[in-house]
Amino acid sequence: MTSTERPQLAVRSPADLIAAVPYLLGFHPADSVVAVALRGRQIIFAARADLPDPSADPVERARHLAGVIRRQGAEAATVVGYGPPERVTPSVDAVRVALAGAGLEVLDALRVTDGRWWSYLCTEADCCPPEGRRYDPAASQVTASAVFAGQVALPDRAALVAQVAPLDGDVRDAMRAATARAELRLTELVEQAPASDLLGGRALRSAGMTASVRRSARSGGAYDSTTTGWRG
Repeated sequence: MTSTERPQLAVRSPADLIAAVPYLLGFHPADSVVAVALRGRQIIFAARADLPDPSADPVERARHLAGVIRRQGAEAATVVGYGPPERVTPSVDAVRVALAGAGLEVLDALRVTDGRWWSYLCTEADCCPPEGRRYDPAASQVTASAVFAGQVALPDRAALVAQVAPLDGDVRDAMRAATARAELRLTELVEQAPASDLLGGRALRSAGMTASVRRSARSGGAYDSTTTGWRG
Protein backbone atom coordinates (compact mmCIF):
# COMPACT_ATOMS: atom_id res chain seq x y z
CA MET A 1 0.00 0.00 0.00
CA THR A 2 1.47 3.16 -1.15
CA SER A 3 1.12 6.86 -0.35
CA THR A 4 0.93 9.15 -3.38
CA GLU A 5 3.14 12.05 -2.23
CA ARG A 6 4.64 12.33 -5.72
CA PRO A 7 4.39 14.64 -8.72
CA GLN A 8 0.73 14.94 -9.71
CA LEU A 9 -0.53 13.05 -12.75
CA ALA A 10 -3.49 14.37 -14.73
CA VAL A 11 -6.13 11.60 -14.84
CA ARG A 12 -9.10 12.37 -17.07
CA SER A 13 -10.44 8.94 -18.06
CA PRO A 14 -10.51 5.30 -16.96
CA ALA A 15 -7.63 4.59 -19.35
CA ASP A 16 -5.61 7.37 -17.72
CA LEU A 17 -6.30 5.92 -14.28
CA ILE A 18 -5.25 2.44 -15.39
CA ALA A 19 -2.03 3.92 -16.76
CA ALA A 20 -1.43 5.76 -13.47
CA VAL A 21 -2.01 2.85 -11.08
CA PRO A 22 1.43 1.21 -11.56
CA TYR A 23 3.09 4.52 -10.65
CA LEU A 24 0.85 4.94 -7.61
CA LEU A 25 1.79 1.47 -6.38
CA GLY A 26 5.37 1.36 -7.64
CA PHE A 27 4.79 -1.78 -9.74
CA HIS A 28 2.43 -3.23 -12.35
CA PRO A 29 -0.31 -5.18 -10.54
CA ALA A 30 -1.55 -8.59 -11.62
CA ASP A 31 -4.22 -10.81 -10.06
CA SER A 32 -5.04 -7.87 -7.81
CA VAL A 33 -7.80 -5.57 -6.71
CA VAL A 34 -6.79 -1.93 -6.28
CA ALA A 35 -8.71 0.89 -4.63
CA VAL A 36 -7.65 4.39 -5.65
CA ALA A 37 -8.77 6.89 -3.03
CA LEU A 38 -9.67 10.52 -3.67
CA ARG A 39 -10.32 13.57 -1.56
CA GLY A 40 -12.13 16.07 -3.72
CA ARG A 41 -10.57 15.75 -7.16
CA GLN A 42 -7.14 14.67 -5.91
CA ILE A 43 -5.85 11.11 -5.68
CA ILE A 44 -4.42 10.70 -2.20
CA PHE A 45 -3.78 6.98 -1.81
CA ALA A 46 -3.77 3.63 -3.59
CA ALA A 47 -4.23 0.33 -1.81
CA ARG A 48 -3.88 -3.14 -3.32
CA ALA A 49 -4.75 -6.69 -2.31
CA ASP A 50 -4.25 -10.04 -3.97
CA LEU A 51 -7.29 -11.62 -5.55
CA PRO A 52 -8.44 -14.40 -3.21
CA ASP A 53 -8.52 -18.01 -4.30
CA PRO A 54 -11.68 -18.82 -6.28
CA SER A 55 -13.03 -20.85 -3.38
CA ALA A 56 -12.39 -18.11 -0.80
CA ASP A 57 -14.88 -15.49 0.37
CA PRO A 58 -13.64 -12.05 -0.78
CA VAL A 59 -15.69 -10.12 1.79
CA GLU A 60 -13.15 -10.04 4.64
CA ARG A 61 -10.35 -8.88 2.35
CA ALA A 62 -12.65 -6.25 0.84
CA ARG A 63 -13.57 -4.90 4.28
CA HIS A 64 -9.89 -4.62 5.19
CA LEU A 65 -9.15 -2.73 1.98
CA ALA A 66 -12.09 -0.38 2.55
CA GLY A 67 -10.92 0.23 6.11
CA VAL A 68 -7.46 1.20 4.91
CA ILE A 69 -8.95 3.65 2.41
CA ARG A 70 -11.33 5.18 4.96
CA ARG A 71 -8.50 5.79 7.44
CA GLN A 72 -6.76 7.98 4.85
CA GLY A 73 -9.58 10.51 5.08
CA ALA A 74 -10.79 9.69 1.56
CA GLU A 75 -14.19 10.77 0.28
CA ALA A 76 -14.44 8.54 -2.79
CA ALA A 77 -12.64 5.72 -4.57
CA THR A 78 -12.39 3.88 -7.85
CA VAL A 79 -11.91 0.12 -7.80
CA VAL A 80 -9.77 -1.63 -10.41
CA GLY A 81 -9.49 -5.41 -10.67
CA TYR A 82 -6.72 -7.11 -12.62
CA GLY A 83 -7.18 -10.65 -13.89
CA PRO A 84 -9.77 -12.98 -15.41
CA PRO A 85 -13.43 -11.99 -14.94
CA GLU A 86 -14.37 -15.05 -12.88
CA ARG A 87 -11.85 -13.99 -10.22
CA VAL A 88 -12.02 -10.22 -10.57
CA THR A 89 -15.79 -9.68 -10.52
CA PRO A 90 -16.51 -11.16 -7.04
CA SER A 91 -13.64 -9.18 -5.52
CA VAL A 92 -14.57 -5.90 -7.20
CA ASP A 93 -18.21 -6.35 -6.15
CA ALA A 94 -17.16 -7.05 -2.55
CA VAL A 95 -14.89 -3.99 -2.45
CA ARG A 96 -17.65 -1.79 -3.88
CA VAL A 97 -20.03 -2.93 -1.14
CA ALA A 98 -17.39 -2.48 1.55
CA LEU A 99 -16.48 1.02 0.38
CA ALA A 100 -20.11 2.07 0.28
CA GLY A 101 -20.59 0.61 3.75
CA ALA A 102 -17.64 2.73 4.94
CA GLY A 103 -19.40 5.85 3.66
CA LEU A 104 -17.27 6.31 0.53
CA GLU A 105 -18.61 7.11 -2.92
CA VAL A 106 -17.59 4.58 -5.57
CA LEU A 107 -16.80 6.61 -8.69
CA ASP A 108 -16.17 3.66 -10.97
CA ALA A 109 -15.36 -0.05 -10.91
CA LEU A 110 -13.11 -1.42 -13.64
CA ARG A 111 -11.73 -4.74 -14.79
CA VAL A 112 -8.44 -5.01 -16.66
CA THR A 113 -7.86 -8.24 -18.58
CA ASP A 114 -5.44 -9.00 -21.41
CA GLY A 115 -4.86 -5.41 -22.49
CA ARG A 116 -8.52 -4.37 -22.35
CA TRP A 117 -10.66 -2.69 -19.71
CA TRP A 118 -14.35 -2.83 -18.82
CA SER A 119 -16.46 -0.72 -16.49
CA TYR A 120 -18.95 -2.43 -14.20
CA LEU A 121 -20.89 0.82 -13.80
CA CYS A 122 -21.05 2.06 -17.40
CA THR A 123 -23.86 0.72 -19.58
CA GLU A 124 -23.32 2.96 -22.62
CA ALA A 125 -22.15 0.85 -25.55
CA ASP A 126 -20.49 3.83 -27.20
CA CYS A 127 -18.00 4.33 -24.39
CA CYS A 128 -18.07 0.87 -22.79
CA PRO A 129 -18.59 -1.76 -25.52
CA PRO A 130 -19.20 -5.38 -24.47
CA GLU A 131 -15.80 -6.45 -25.85
CA GLY A 132 -14.07 -3.88 -23.67
CA ARG A 133 -11.72 -1.10 -24.72
CA ARG A 134 -8.14 -1.75 -25.67
CA TYR A 135 -5.54 0.41 -24.00
CA ASP A 136 -1.80 0.87 -24.37
CA PRO A 137 -0.15 2.29 -21.22
CA ALA A 138 3.09 2.88 -23.12
CA ALA A 139 1.28 5.36 -25.37
CA SER A 140 -0.46 7.18 -22.52
CA GLN A 141 0.32 10.79 -21.65
CA VAL A 142 0.06 9.75 -18.00
CA THR A 143 2.86 7.22 -18.44
CA ALA A 144 5.01 9.78 -20.24
CA SER A 145 4.41 12.34 -17.46
CA ALA A 146 5.24 9.82 -14.75
CA VAL A 147 8.48 8.74 -16.42
CA PHE A 148 9.45 12.37 -17.05
CA ALA A 149 8.88 13.09 -13.35
CA GLY A 150 11.24 10.25 -12.46
CA GLN A 151 8.59 7.85 -11.17
CA VAL A 152 9.24 4.14 -11.55
CA ALA A 153 6.84 1.23 -11.99
CA LEU A 154 8.58 -2.11 -11.52
CA PRO A 155 7.44 -5.08 -13.62
CA ASP A 156 5.57 -6.77 -10.77
CA ARG A 157 5.24 -7.01 -7.00
CA ALA A 158 7.97 -9.63 -6.80
CA ALA A 159 10.46 -7.11 -8.19
CA LEU A 160 9.44 -4.64 -5.47
CA VAL A 161 9.80 -7.27 -2.75
CA ALA A 162 13.24 -8.21 -4.07
CA GLN A 163 14.42 -4.62 -3.60
CA VAL A 164 13.79 -4.76 0.15
CA ALA A 165 14.54 -8.45 0.73
CA PRO A 166 17.25 -9.15 3.34
CA LEU A 167 20.70 -10.04 2.12
CA ASP A 168 21.91 -13.61 2.46
CA GLY A 169 25.00 -15.73 1.89
CA ASP A 170 28.45 -14.15 1.74
CA VAL A 171 27.04 -10.63 1.31
CA ARG A 172 25.04 -10.95 4.53
CA ASP A 173 28.08 -12.26 6.42
CA ALA A 174 30.19 -9.37 5.12
CA MET A 175 27.56 -6.82 6.20
CA ARG A 176 27.35 -8.33 9.68
CA ALA A 177 31.13 -8.17 10.05
CA ALA A 178 31.17 -4.58 8.76
CA THR A 179 28.43 -3.61 11.21
CA ALA A 180 30.35 -5.15 14.10
CA ARG A 181 33.46 -3.19 13.11
CA ALA A 182 31.42 -0.01 12.82
CA GLU A 183 29.94 -0.52 16.30
CA LEU A 184 33.41 -1.03 17.76
CA ARG A 185 34.69 2.09 16.00
CA LEU A 186 31.69 4.04 17.29
CA THR A 187 32.43 3.01 20.87
CA GLU A 188 36.10 3.99 20.52
CA LEU A 189 35.28 7.41 19.09
CA VAL A 190 32.79 8.23 21.83
CA GLU A 191 35.13 7.07 24.59
CA GLN A 192 38.10 9.02 23.18
CA ALA A 193 36.19 12.25 22.46
CA PRO A 194 37.05 15.25 24.70
CA ALA A 195 34.58 16.27 27.39
CA SER A 196 33.64 19.36 25.39
CA ASP A 197 32.37 17.14 22.52
CA LEU A 198 28.92 16.14 23.80
CA LEU A 199 28.39 12.42 23.17
CA GLY A 200 31.25 12.54 20.67
CA GLY A 201 29.08 14.19 18.05
CA ARG A 202 31.84 16.17 16.36
CA ALA A 203 34.23 13.23 16.40
CA LEU A 204 31.62 10.98 14.79
CA ARG A 205 30.80 13.46 12.04
CA SER A 206 34.47 14.03 11.27
CA ALA A 207 35.29 10.32 11.18
CA GLY A 208 32.29 9.56 9.02
CA MET A 209 33.10 12.29 6.50
CA THR A 210 36.76 11.22 6.30
CA ALA A 211 35.93 7.54 5.86
CA SER A 212 33.31 8.27 3.20
CA VAL A 213 35.65 10.45 1.15
CA ARG A 214 38.55 7.99 1.32
CA ARG A 215 36.50 4.95 0.41
CA SER A 216 34.64 6.80 -2.33
CA ALA A 217 37.96 7.83 -3.86
CA ARG A 218 39.28 4.27 -3.77
CA SER A 219 36.12 2.71 -5.18
CA GLY A 220 35.22 5.36 -7.75
CA GLY A 221 32.16 6.44 -5.78
CA ALA A 222 30.68 2.99 -5.11
CA TYR A 223 30.01 1.89 -1.53
CA ASP A 224 31.30 -1.45 -0.32
CA SER A 225 29.98 -3.34 2.73
CA THR A 226 32.39 -1.59 5.11
CA THR A 227 31.31 1.86 3.93
CA THR A 228 27.65 0.89 4.16
CA GLY A 229 28.10 -0.58 7.64
CA TRP A 230 29.79 2.57 8.92
CA ARG A 231 27.30 4.98 7.29
CA GLY A 232 24.37 2.89 8.55
